[in-house]
Amino acid sequence: MSWRPAWPPWRFGSGPVVGGVFARTLALVTLIAWVSLGVQVRLLIGSHGLLPVADFIASVRTQPEISFFDVPTLFWVFHADAALIAGVFAGVALSVLALFGVQGRLCFALSTALYLSYVIVARDFLSFQWDNLLLECGLLAAFLPTDRTAPVAQFLFRVVLFKLYFESGIAKWQSPLHDWPDGSAMTL
Repeated sequence: MSWRPAWPPWRFGSGPVVGGVFARTLALVTLIAWVSLGVQVRLLIGSHGLLPVADFIASVRTQPEISFFDVPTLFWVFHADAALIAGVFAGVALSVLALFGVQGRLCFALSTALYLSYVIVARDFLSFQWDNLLLECGLLAAFLPTDRTAPVAQFLFRVVLFKLYFESGIAKWQSPLHDWPDGSAMTL
């Protein structure tokens, strides 16, 4: 008699129910991210903002060796304040559709591409770990079916989770305060 595991190791014990809950939760998170960006988009990267998109695009266009593939943003052509606000409304709409389960994978793909456009032009304002995590999870969610098991997508989400924990630990360990290596970070 040969030994066989009770469940295949590539299924990870979760299926369409977990995929559906994850997709709806991620849709809620992206909705919050879009609303948060919408509140401050004109102040940060608008025409009179701290880092105007028009100035960035103008400086990029002066360098002929840089193409769309080097700076993948939808704001190469339209970068007026109205376009920035319309993009946020489109992101909110995509998140709401995904939240209600309407073409979730397509919504995540489009929302991620749109959010990447903002990350590129917002530079310093959207260069944090959670912005990258949102992009990675959005891209993976575009490949996550909610009607069947998806062992590869679920494995990749676990890789992203490991990477998040590992990079967070490295960031704390390398803190200039040196309060994690010496154990004083959690003391009063």
